[in-house]
Amino acid sequence: MVRIMRSVLLGRWLVLLLLGLSGTTASSDTTNAAVSQEKAFELPTARVAVLAFRPKPMVLARWQALTDYLNHEVTDTRFVLEAYTNDELDEAVAAGEVDFLLVQPSHYVRMTHTHGLSSPLATLVNRQGGVAVSNFAGVIFTRRTHEDIKELQDLRGRRIATPDMLGLGGYQMQAYELLQHGIRLPRDAELVITGQPQDRVVNAVLEGRADAGFVRTGVLESLANAGKFSLDDLRVLNPYPTENGFPFATSTRLYPEWPFATMRHVKPDLARRVTAALLAIHHHDEVAERMGIVGFTIPGDYRDIDALLRALRQPPFEQAPEFTLQDVWDQWKPYLTGILGMLAALLLLLSADLWRQNRRLHRTQHSLQQALNALSEQSHQREKALDSLAHANTDLIRLGEVMSHHFQEPVRRLMSYSDIILHRTAEVEDEVTRQSLEYVYAEARRLSLLVREAQRYLSLNHALAAEPEVLETLSVLQRCIGQLEMDADQISIESDLPFLQFDATRLGWLFSALLDNARRYRHPIRPLRIRIRAETTADCRILRIIDNGTGIPAEYRERVFEPFTRLVPSEITGVGIGLALAKKMVQQASGQIHIEEGDQGGCCVVITLPRRP
Repeated sequence: MVRIMRSVLLGRWLVLLLLGLSGTTASSDTTNAAVSQEKAFELPTARVAVLAFRPKPMVLARWQALTDYLNHEVTDTRFVLEAYTNDELDEAVAAGEVDFLLVQPSHYVRMTHTHGLSSPLATLVNRQGGVAVSNFAGVIFTRRTHEDIKELQDLRGRRIATPDMLGLGGYQMQAYELLQHGIRLPRDAELVITGQPQDRVVNAVLEGRADAGFVRTGVLESLANAGKFSLDDLRVLNPYPTENGFPFATSTRLYPEWPFATMRHVKPDLARRVTAALLAIHHHDEVAERMGIVGFTIPGDYRDIDALLRALRQPPFEQAPEFTLQDVWDQWKPYLTGILGMLAALLLLLSADLWRQNRRLHRTQHSLQQALNALSEQSHQREKALDSLAHANTDLIRLGEVMSHHFQEPVRRLMSYSDIILHRTAEVEDEVTRQSLEYVYAEARRLSLLVREAQRYLSLNHALAAEPEVLETLSVLQRCIGQLEMDADQISIESDLPFLQFDATRLGWLFSALLDNARRYRHPIRPLRIRIRAETTADCRILRIIDNGTGIPAEYRERVFEPFTRLVPSEITGVGIGLALAKKMVQQASGQIHIEEGDQGGCCVVITLPRRP
């Protein structure tokens, strides 16, 4: 209110200044202001058009005081008042029948594009509810009995009454608000066009011809005060918080009030004097009281209404503009220049980084090539070493076979002759001689066993001639028990034994070596007991051979797998190669073998073999 009063006072000073510049002085003498009837009709006529959103008689009665005031203040022109609906006003302006206009803001924005209106001379300051307001808004309402319409989203697919689609307070404000909530009119609802005045919209909603309605602020309160209905019969949707004491219910944001504008053909001097007169109206003046306004103030900012019309594709923006590249450049030149500069800088940085990466890539490629050459040389050397190793291994195997053959022959003869001599000297009483011959026979026999086991160990270096077959483990085990002449009561098989993919000969050697070890190193007091069980997991098969013999201390359980290793007195026969044979055969089958604690301090030999598909 204070801001408006200041604007009005400023207007009064502006009036004095303008009148001083023009060299004219307003006469306060009523006798000088009186003009004869005949002389009045000889003056040039200025037609003032007012948009009628209420019945025309009411509009003319309200704004006649404005033309009377202008006739009094601007004495060399006769001002005539006309009231038009939206369509009538467009026709009158197009026909050149209007000089000054008091219209709603969107109509003004449209006419600036279609008929070349000037910038507003002033903006109306209304008196509503005893409060000076230079803004107004749109109202979206429904009957209170409509329980299914409480939010804007509930209007989708409904019938909505509106005076027309060109009015700012009666359609465009509300349509823009609905657009912000995802509802585009008239696509998403059925419009009921009632025409002006906006009283018809209220009647359409109250009579049930529409589910909701659009009017400008103040219409509902005015009709309710006139006794047409009770405000309790209606519900305002999307109520906005009031700003600066705005006295009416609103459903949209506030926009500037009606502008007072002039057509371009009006002389600037006349437009200047009319502006001065409008700004000089004081809110206590009789003319302001008759019009029900506070006065006029400096023009408001109507750019938001321009943006609203563009968003709604309302005239004069219903057609999408044709843009050329030049238009885009002219519109966004500062931004595009900055973006292009940043892109150029980014391209330069990327080029520099690409150059560095390229150099690094060349260096890396050179290093990789050198490493590849070195690796190739190492691979060549390794192949040569493997070839040499293969030849050496072949020679070793051949040497072992030859030595075994040549060693076995004298050993057999030594054993044979020792046995003959022992039989012929059976009655010899020389005990030393007899013991010596027995010792020679025993050692010759041990040497024969040692050569045989060494030959077997070396033969494992031979590759298998074919892929190992799948064997029935139980059958191989039973055959070994029979060959060792072991008592079946000493051995118990506690689970089903799986089929194994293993060389048949080697699997027999494996079981024979392990069962023979268990028998050789049995406990001197306890009866021999051997338990065999198996289990299968997702990726392997596990065999356990458990005895109750003398056992092996934990610190020697790895060492016993080395060839010719013995941890017991020499009285127990054997050459110390059985476990070495077992380990080598298991490893060649891609498995593992180790020793755990067995029954009563004995041994548990665990064999893990991969599960073949």
